[in-house]
Amino acid sequence: MISSRSGVPLTQLLSPSVPPCYGVIFLREERPLTPEVLTHWAETLSQPLFGQPFSCTLAQVPSRQEAMEQFENEMRLMR
Repeated sequence: MISSRSGVPLTQLLSPSVPPCYGVIFLREERPLTPEVLTHWAETLSQPLFGQPFSCTLAQVPSRQEAMEQFENEMRLMR
């Protein structure tokens, strides 16, 4: 089967090597999507999307390094 747009067989189509930055596509946001920026957008979009404003707080998510250290500490305690 051939893709109608590119003329390339569907079995040879590849996904983009780098995923798009959805913050730029949907929000036209060019700053890094930090928790503060995401909170701002959630609060800004709540009124038009849900008909009422709301505030939000993002949970503290550990970095990969912090998570690995915590895991290693827990494993050490279980021995």
